[in-house]
Amino acid sequence: MEKLVDFIINDGNFNEGFYVSLEIREKGIPILLKPYTKVPPAPEIPKLYQNWQKQYAFWISVQRGIEVPQNQVTNVSSQRDCKEAEKKLKKGMEEWFKKASFVELGKQVLDTVKEEESAHIIFKINNDLLHKQNNELLQKLPWQLWNIFDSRNKVWFSLSSKPEQHSQQIKAAVLKMPVKILAIFGADEGIDIQKDKNFLEELQSKKKAEIEKLLQPTLEEVHNKLWNESWDILFFAGHSSSQNDGNSGNIQINSNESLDLDDFRNTLREATKKGLKLAIFNSCDGMGLANKLAELEIPQVIVMREPVPDEVAQKFLQEFLRLFSEGEPFYLAVRQAANKLESVGGKYPGALWLPVICQNPTEKSLAWSQPNRFQNMF
Repeated sequence: MEKLVDFIINDGNFNEGFYVSLEIREKGIPILLKPYTKVPPAPEIPKLYQNWQKQYAFWISVQRGIEVPQNQVTNVSSQRDCKEAEKKLKKGMEEWFKKASFVELGKQVLDTVKEEESAHIIFKINNDLLHKQNNELLQKLPWQLWNIFDSRNKVWFSLSSKPEQHSQQIKAAVLKMPVKILAIFGADEGIDIQKDKNFLEELQSKKKAEIEKLLQPTLEEVHNKLWNESWDILFFAGHSSSQNDGNSGNIQINSNESLDLDDFRNTLREATKKGLKLAIFNSCDGMGLANKLAELEIPQVIVMREPVPDEVAQKFLQEFLRLFSEGEPFYLAVRQAANKLESVGGKYPGALWLPVICQNPTEKSLAWSQPNRFQNMF
């Protein structure tokens, strides 16, 4: 049975510290409650993250052959600078997690979640009380560096912006085979989406999924598919961006049209009513997309925190789809697929941090049904 851990960041800032609460549930019943703890300040973390973010974005630009203003910087020095920024951010986060209050919170999680048990930690960030800059940064931090994830192989995390709601999952919501996937392949200038198509087609060839592909569709075509038909998973590959300080986003669905999620709210809500349970955006800068989709109550969303190289996006998608479709629990499939990015982490420092789950905390976890053995999973 999966245990659920609500880690709620209620108020505060990096200069003065944050006020947090911790609640652990099993079968919807609280078994541990720590209502009010202050974690220490970490004023250096915003600068460390911004430095890595800057160096990472510059290195990705160099890799893609995009003209950059720093004419004297070589490819070698760009990668080296990015790696150094990654190391400094990692060290800063690990030192923060070693502070007494974080150690005590982690101990309570580890004492409650045994080694053989699985657990899902939801970092709930109170958008109403936190300054927007703190909120945006808290969503992007590599929380996986907290050593509780090293201590428990069956524990992973997601993000939520609804701290007032308790997680009530008892067992997973089942995606019955063949899983219905609507795959939108948008404007793809400068990126390679062919491998994404191949991975999805492989699922279909194994009769694990029914895939409908929309290649650079019009807005009307996307609207009609989501409004008039039912889907389990919505997948997008192409260009995307966050807007409004990370609270919304758009996707470039063809060379002339972009889809602003604010203007598509009724369509997406209708898709959710019809059964949409997961949205995957294998595209850049997805936090704004995730926040808007969470607001529209789509149960689970996977996005990339920052610009994502083709190689990273493709490897993550391939590993995630393979693991999830073979019966690995949803959160652990994401964890393992992200960990597999170590093979390209040297080339793209910080790549392991990019994929993140954002979710509606009241929704059940997901499971991909497996013939003849699914009934034994719970």
